[in-house]
Amino acid sequence: MLSTIMSASVDAKVVPPSPAGAASVPRHCAPHPRPPGRGRIAELAARVLDGGELCREEALELFELETQAERYDLFAWANRIREQFKGNRVQLCSIVNAKAGGCPENCRFCAQSAHYQTGSPTYSLVEPGSVRAAADEAKSNGVGALASLPRGGASTRGRRWTRSASN
Repeated sequence: MLSTIMSASVDAKVVPPSPAGAASVPRHCAPHPRPPGRGRIAELAARVLDGGELCREEALELFELETQAERYDLFAWANRIREQFKGNRVQLCSIVNAKAGGCPENCRFCAQSAHYQTGSPTYSLVEPGSVRAAADEAKSNGVGALASLPRGGASTRGRRWTRSASN
């Protein structure tokens, strides 16, 4: 729940907690005595929309929502905050799987691990022309960035490249 409102309101600041008894703690950052409820969600969201901040305790209150209606209220307010601070546009990116299968890592969730028989395709590093074709397709679909990712592993970790589709 917290990550939803936090990611939706990227520009809104959350004030870190102050040491216990510190005089600098704003009055509105005192822990709320009960779960937030719809009125409290509206109060916190209105403050963020007005350029204010939430302290850590207030942000954590949003984990205590009791009903589905309250969660939907939170989502609606998060959407309003996102629209105000970030607009109604998204940036698209695309990924080219530059090498697949046979990864030496033992990530149990990953279909590319050599430790499991997943039926996932396996191939060596793709030709640069294939990556270029993917970049052209991405660009024609309005994608602004392309990443070519070889399968994981110690030998490839950190060797990801990102390039603007306009290049």
